Amino acid sequence: MKRFILPILYFIIYTSTAQIITVLDEESEFPIVKVAVVNEDNSKHIVSDKNGKIDLSIFNENEILSFRHVTYIEFEVLKRQLTGDKIYLRSNSHHLKEVFLSSSKSKESRKRIAEQVAVFSIQDIQRLSPQTSADLLAEIPGIKVQKSQFGGGSPVLRGMEANRVLLVVDGVRMNNAIYRKGHLQNSISVSPNMLDRVEVIFGPSSVIYGSDALGGVIHYYTRKPMVSDKTNVNTSFLGRYSSVNNEFTSQ
Repeated sequence: MKRFILPILYFIIYTSTAQIITVLDEESEFPIVKVAVVNEDNSKHIVSDKNGKIDLSIFNENEILSFRHVTYIEFEVLKRQLTGDKIYLRSNSHHLKEVFLSSSKSKESRKRIAEQVAVFSIQDIQRLSPQTSADLLAEIPGIKVQKSQFGGGSPVLRGMEANRVLLVVDGVRMNNAIYRKGHLQNSISVSPNMLDRVEVIFGPSSVIYGSDALGGVIHYYTRKPMVSDKTNVNTSFLGRYSSVNNEFTSQ
């Protein structure tokens, strides 16, 4: 009799455990909260908890399950075909069209803009983790950053700098045509950690901002605050190592 008790207990434990899966982000592998799982006729549904876990015991083995979340691509699978205890969802944010605000001072799709422009999104900024915004600009093709010392950073576009290259933060100019000639270090006063994206306009189309933008326009967009009645707390970690001529940043 004892020989049968252990296999039966193991089968019961394995069956109950197999019904619980964890839904994770495909890139970060972080658990996804509030993922809705529904069957074909929407008669049954359940939502993942704060740890991304879902108990699928309410569904039959022959039911097709649909995993849905507002920021992820919908995923469908037959329950009996599920293997393992994890499901990975792919973010659908990269399907959004890239939007520019600066080249014509109105929202336009990138495909409809004839001018030479460059954009660094928040994902690009986080991936590079630059020490200063000048180091970020140095990663954009077509921009040369002059550094007379380790703390400097003056962008050069089309061989022009200072009063010929316009720096803008959320529509507010940081310099203008009456600034002195030579290199200016205004760009390093903008922290890359507060940026949502950076847009750069090359060529003569930048003169829509005036004669002080003859070389080009570098437009910094800061992160937008969230308006809510609830208290939201977000945390992040930033590590940085620096020496006289070597630096590494991780975020």
